[in-house]
Amino acid sequence: MNSPTSERSPSGHGHRFRPSQAVQRWLLRGAAAAVLTLAFLAYLRPSFVFDLANRITLCF
Repeated sequence: MNSPTSERSPSGHGHRFRPSQAVQRWLLRGAAAAVLTLAFLAYLRPSFVFDLANRITLCF
């Protein structure tokens, strides 16, 4: 009756590794911090800010 595909691990989550919510939360925080750092570093270049402002203005 039990096929190999329907077997589950003792934790009940199947055979795949699933990080805990704490690990997922820290990974999400790290990704958000990386994005914010890159945005901050991009704004340190005045030419980038000027180019971005021109592109936004040209959309209207």
